[in-house]
This record gives sequence, structure tokens and C-alpha cells, in this order.
Amino acid sequence: MNSSYDKTEKRIIEATLKTLYENGLAPTTSRKIAENAGLSEVTIFRRFKSKDNLLRITKQYYMDYVLEEINNIFRYDNDKTFRELLKEMGLEILNFFKSNLIIIKVAMEDVFSKEDNQIIEIVSEKILKNLVEIFENAIKNNKIREINTKVAAFNVYSVIFQSIILGRIYGEEEIIDIDEKLDSFLDIFFRGIDKIN
Repeated sequence: MNSSYDKTEKRIIEATLKTLYENGLAPTTSRKIAENAGLSEVTIFRRFKSKDNLLRITKQYYMDYVLEEINNIFRYDNDKTFRELLKEMGLEILNFFKSNLIIIKVAMEDVFSKEDNQIIEIVSEKILKNLVEIFENAIKNNKIREINTKVAAFNVYSVIFQSIILGRIYGEEEIIDIDEKLDSFLDIFFRGIDKIN
């Protein structure tokens, strides 16, 4: 994470995310942020000048963190089958999102704001770009046939993203085990649904 902030500033940024998670954007006040940080409002304004500036910095701080983690997930391993590679990356993305649900929830609320540079949009673009590159690399290395890499990337990401959303709707207990879900999806993805004679 960004190391340009001191301990107190990081504490305020973390408290801001927690407050946004608990209350949503509209009811979040500098007073609630200060309470969650265990600091005075004066300290918050001394460090960040305004609530809007603090919200902007918090958003950027966590967006940088998420993008850095996404970069760590995507790498091409020629020793694995393409199917193994997709499953491993899918599981890593799911696990990252599940362990950072507080960021994802706040980012989802950001979708309804009128602001540009929304976290979910930027993160989704980054994941899709990486998936397209992975598919293009697989085609180049003759691991898969010629396909529309953008459509393939979109389908894979849609399944992953929907798994996160539906997991939240139905609670932490998954209806279907993640491994089983990804294996079944990849089976359909690679072999199709046509009956083989």
C-alpha cells in the first residue's frame, strides 16, 4: 500500500473505509470517521483539509492497493495447462475479493455516484485487460484455438464477479463449492454444452 502516509493518516484512511462500509456514503460524517479512528475531527481536517478530500484520498489509496494485488495475480505459467492457469487465477481473484469485501462493498456503492474513475470500473477494466492478454498468449502458444479474446475474458470475469455478488446475497456459505463451481464452468467453457456422440 501507499507508504507516503504516516501512521495517523493511515489510521484515518482505514477508519474512513470502515465508516463508509458501516454507513454508506451519504450518512458518513467526519465526526463518525473521527470516532472510528479514535481521533478528533480537528486532526482529520488538519491532515486532509476536508471530508471530500479525505474520501478522494481513501478511494485512491484502496484503488492503488487493489490494482497492485490484481497485478500480482496475473502471470503466465507455460508449465500449466491453460485450464489450470484459468482456474488458479479465478480462485486467486475470488479469494482476494472475498478477503477484501469491505473494499468491494464500498466500491459497489461508488458505482452509483456520478464520479468518474470508479473503483469497480477501473478494477474490472484491469482484470479484463489481463484476461485478454492471457487468452491472446494462449492462442499464440497454440494452447487454444482462435477465439474472440474479449468475449472469452468477459465471460470468465462475469462468472467470477457474479460468484462474489451471489456469495454476498446468499451469505458466506456457498451453495456450490468454489472449486466445483470453477471446474464446472471451465468444463462448459472448454467443451461446450453440445451432446458429444
